[in-house]
Amino acid sequence: TLTAKVKSNTASLKAMDAQMGRSNRNVGNYRAAITSVASAVGIAIIAFKTFQRVMGTFVEFQFEMAQVGAISGATASELEMLTATAKNLGATTAFTAGEVASLQKELSKLGFNPEEIEGMTAATLDLAYAFGNDIAETGQTVGVVLNSYGMEATEATRVTDVLATAFSKSALDLQKFNTAFPKVGAISSQLGFSLEGTTAILGKLSDAGLEASTAGTSLRSVFLKLADGNSSLSQKLGGSVDSIETLLPALQELYEDGTDVEEMLGLTDKRAVTAFATMVSGADDIGALTNELINSEGAAAGFAEVMRNTMRGSLDEAGSAADGFAISLLH
Repeated sequence: TLTAKVKSNTASLKAMDAQMGRSNRNVGNYRAAITSVASAVGIAIIAFKTFQRVMGTFVEFQFEMAQVGAISGATASELEMLTATAKNLGATTAFTAGEVASLQKELSKLGFNPEEIEGMTAATLDLAYAFGNDIAETGQTVGVVLNSYGMEATEATRVTDVLATAFSKSALDLQKFNTAFPKVGAISSQLGFSLEGTTAILGKLSDAGLEASTAGTSLRSVFLKLADGNSSLSQKLGGSVDSIETLLPALQELYEDGTDVEEMLGLTDKRAVTAFATMVSGADDIGALTNELINSEGAAAGFAEVMRNTMRGSLDEAGSAADGFAISLLH
């Protein structure tokens, strides 16, 4: 009958409702279980990523130090010394241990031995950090300057102080210096021109807007003519000019005599005349900058200290310390 059918359907619906309730409760359990699993997976992923980073930091540092050892020919004890230095500076300065290792590698490539590298590292770090430059590139610059002038590695601090002052007192910077100096460094040293005098001239040429490559090439041309006792320039200047101290008075005399561009073309050449004219008119400024560079002791360390006493400096040091801790976990 209809009534019996309705009762039967009602009973079926109630049974279905009861079953759906249990299903809903089970679905809730699944959600909780899935959430729990997801959390565990998330923690595992974070842990794995952290491990990857720690391993990556350690592996890169170990690889860099192996290169340092191979290139420098360091003994086991010397490599241990360099490794300890890299780890210590990586944990206490704004640079990571891996970055310090890359500096050591560049200095090794330039022929410096482990003890020399050890003595050069701190000064190079100061110069790099003071001006926000790549530490390996800075190290290469310092090494090239030392080699060009036949200086001992113990004079690295002198080099970094001169460059720090030049970068702060002129338009010269690391990239410009790296472009200009290789063109003129060797000849300036052979002639007897000091690092301070040569750098001062490059600084003032940079102030005048000459491109670094042009400045370096032009100054080399001038120096080559100064080296030739039969050149018009040497004869005009009254003989041998072999230092910044003898060049500046001679340039000043040319300026006071009213030497014009046409005359300068006869003394140099058209490629170097702009630089030479700048030197003639700016002899006093070159002399003033030379004196500042001569008296630049402590400049790189001073600039670096100012930069470290900033919020960014603190964050940089904290990041390096974290990398140092990661390396210490596995090394």
